[in-house]
Amino acid sequence: MFLHVPVFCFIKIICSHILKLEKIKFILFDLHILVALGLALNGSRLVVAAIYRSPSISINTFITDFTELLDLMPLQCQTIIIGDFNDNLVPDTSSTLVNFMLRLGFKQYVYQPTTDYRTCIDHIYYNRVDEEAVIDVHDTYYSDHDAVFITTNTSNLNH
Repeated sequence: MFLHVPVFCFIKIICSHILKLEKIKFILFDLHILVALGLALNGSRLVVAAIYRSPSISINTFITDFTELLDLMPLQCQTIIIGDFNDNLVPDTSSTLVNFMLRLGFKQYVYQPTTDYRTCIDHIYYNRVDEEAVIDVHDTYYSDHDAVFITTNTSNLNH
């Protein structure tokens, strides 16, 4: 579980150079971590949530716990949810989690392998489905997970 902490720190460090950090909310459950960062740029808001779901937690239990975090987040703002969901989307791109997020207005953008084992368990969900988002996946030396990136337009954070 603690191996995923650098991901959360990386998000905070990268975003804090560009945006003003408003608050961090941590929700810790038995075997997974849910983290939301509230960021601001010129009075506009961006929410970034970094998620880890242990493979030993059922998807239904995770969705129940995840809903608690989502209830605390201002989802009308531009929101990016990224993390290790341990929900493999290769070769089947449909899942209970992806369908749950679609009902909430989030599109899943990563459909290529994100690990050395050719699984796609690292997801990026974004609630601006009409806006262009570029996803990139890069191999890393230090982990069996690849680095997953999203690039999007932050000039319209309130829209």
